[in-house]
This record gives sequence, C-alpha cells and structure tokens, in this order.
Amino acid sequence: MTAIPQTDRTAPLVEATAVTRHYRVSTGAFGHKATLHALSGVDLSIPRGAVVGLVGESGSGKSTLSRLLLGLETPTAGRVTLEGRPIAEIPRKQVARRIQPVFQDPYSSLNPSWRVADLIGLPLAVHGIGDGPSRARRVRELLDLVGLPGRVADAYPAALSGGQRQRVAIARALAIEPEVLICDEPTSALDVSVQAQILNLLLDLRRETGVAMLFISHDLAVVEHMTDRVAVLYLGRVVEQGATAEVFNAPKHPYTAALKASVLTPDDAAGLPDLALGTVFPNPLDPPAGCRFHPRCLRATDRCRTEAPATRDVAGRRVECHWAE
Repeated sequence: MTAIPQTDRTAPLVEATAVTRHYRVSTGAFGHKATLHALSGVDLSIPRGAVVGLVGESGSGKSTLSRLLLGLETPTAGRVTLEGRPIAEIPRKQVARRIQPVFQDPYSSLNPSWRVADLIGLPLAVHGIGDGPSRARRVRELLDLVGLPGRVADAYPAALSGGQRQRVAIARALAIEPEVLICDEPTSALDVSVQAQILNLLLDLRRETGVAMLFISHDLAVVEHMTDRVAVLYLGRVVEQGATAEVFNAPKHPYTAALKASVLTPDDAAGLPDLALGTVFPNPLDPPAGCRFHPRCLRATDRCRTEAPATRDVAGRRVECHWAE
C-alpha cells in the first residue's frame, strides 16, 4: 500500500462542527412520540494521520457520531466536513473511497456465503479499481499486510476465528486505501487473548500507511495506548477534549475523573472502585437543565443546575465545566 504523505497533522481531515442529532422515537404502550437527544452541539476533528479516541458510557452518542462521520446519516444541525467540504455535498461513493468503517462484530459484518477473496475484493470492484488479476494480487497483498496466510483467500468466514475475521474486515476496509478508518469498538467482540493482536495490528498499519483513525471504545486503557488525542462524550456532549496523556493524567472534568477511576487494577486488595456517581443515570430522552452531568456530580452547585457551562480552554484542552480550574 502506498504510504500517505505525513503533512500537517494538525489540519482537520474530517471535522464535526456544532453537530446535533435528534431522533423522534415512540415511548410507552400507546406510542407517544418523544425526542431522543443523541448529540447536542458536538465539535470533533480528526487530523491527517492522527488517531483520535472517543470514550463514554453506552448511550452517550459514540456510535451516532461515527455514522455521521461516515456520511451514513445527516445531522439535525451543524455540519460534518471532509477537508472543509460538507460531506452531505460529496457523492456517497467518494466519501466511502476516503473514509471506511471497521465494525464492532466481525461475526456479523462479513457475508458468510462469500469467500474471503470476494469480501476483500468487493470494494475494488465497486470502485472500478483494476481488473480480475490485479484485484487478486491486491487481495494477496492485503492478506499479507494484516498477517493472514494466502490460503485464507479461499476460505469462508465460518472457517475463521474471531481474530482472523476481524483481520479480514480490516483488510477489506483498507482495500481502496482510505485516509480515515472509523473503528467502532473494533475488539470488544473478541477474546481478550486476541484483542492485543488486533490493536497492535492497527498501530502497525497506522505507522506503515499513515491512515488516520477515530478509535471508539469504552476501555480507557486501550484508548490511552492507542490514541494521540481523546474526546470524552457524556449524554451527547463532548465534556473534555485534548492530548490523551494530559487528559488521563490530570482530568479537568469530573466525569473524566470518574471514568479514569473506573479502570480496574490487578491489585485484589483494591476491590471495586467507588465512582461516586450516585444512582442517577443519563437519559437522552430527558436531558437535565444546566450542566448535563450535574445530577451525578459531587461538585455541582446551583449554578450547575441552571446554567449550561461554556466549553473553554483550560490547561491546554477543551473542557465543559464551570469549575474546571
């Protein structure tokens, strides 16, 4: 694969600006409609060649944001751009040529009735790249790139392990040399023994090809290992964003601090961590007034309950908290 030139790593390749995504959903036995606030005014950028992490609890909006960045959905408000051009104005095929997903579950993301060679070669055929022999050579190159033997080309997904299937999915995503991979929990469906292999593979591919990544995960230890920058998402809002080491070493938002405290340690005597988040759970159907985190925050004051905090620069990162200093 041709390496992507390492140009300005700070220039946004893909960028979400003030992105909001709402859904109308049915609630209750009588089908009453309510608004689900999946995302509300999210800003996120993926510089060329960088790996950006996105963390948060289930239901925080991570997968919704990934679909918007892939151009699979359109925002209710705000915009998503690819090198400054709104993705909504770019033909779907052109977006797919430059941004590819790596899905969470390799068991369901591969058609079980297709051979591996056909699965990996499909993007080449869809985009009209090469002829039969050149596509076959490209498939062999990609199998080698992701550490699979050439004989796998004739196998069906059912004959492969979970780790091998995810390698096939990654090879398929890389077939047309995209500039960005959107990796949505790419190892969570795999055995622990296989997860490290896939993570190291992604890091190797980043070094070899220069591909940028959005790495979505609930596992902070993995995100800390994999990423350059991280955004912390809570109830559809980015509450803290900055260099990964700085955010995790000295979190400025109480939710980030709680996530960091949730990481288990090998010390049996330590027991389960006490996150001090109470029993209130975030509800995207009824987000609270003021700061969205205030019902679970030990620092919350009357101001937090009534006034939404502005996002501002604090210690070299972007933080949404009245008391971040």
